[in-house]
Amino acid sequence: MASKTQLVFGIDVDGMKPDQEIIIDENAFGFPIRSITGIPKGEYFVQALINRYETFHLTSGHTVKLPPDQGEGQHWNTKPYNFYSKPQKISIDPEKSETFKVVMDQKIEPLKEPADTKYVKHIKIQSQKLSDFYGRPNVFRCSYFGARRF
Repeated sequence: MASKTQLVFGIDVDGMKPDQEIIIDENAFGFPIRSITGIPKGEYFVQALINRYETFHLTSGHTVKLPPDQGEGQHWNTKPYNFYSKPQKISIDPEKSETFKVVMDQKIEPLKEPADTKYVKHIKIQSQKLSDFYGRPNVFRCSYFGARRF
C-alpha cells in the first residue's frame, strides 16, 4: 500500500558554506521510506530547505546548536531566514543512475510585526536570566488584550 504522506530526506550540514554542494544519497535518513534507493519509479516534485541552527555558548559551560524561534512558533517551513529551493519536477527510475541539481536560492522573509489595535497591544519582553544563560538577548512576544472603557 502506498504512503499518503510526503517523502522527506535529511542530512546534517554543519558548517555548510554558501555555494557549497551537498549530496543527498542513500545514506540520507528518510521518512516514510528509509533511503532514496527505496523510492518507486515515477514523477515527483523535489524541494530543498535548510532549517538554520545557531551556536549558543551557555553559562553552564556547554555549547549547543539550536534552531531559535524567529517568531514563527518553531515551524521550519515558515521560519524567517531559512533558505529553500523552488519546487522542480523530476522523474525517478531506480534502474538508472541519475543526479538532480537543486539550488536553495530563496529565503523566507522576516515576519511582519503585528499591528496594535484599539483592543490588542503587542509587546516584547526580554528575559534577563534567559539572555544571560544563552549569551544573547532572549525576547518573548506577548499580546495584551485590554478591556474597552465606556
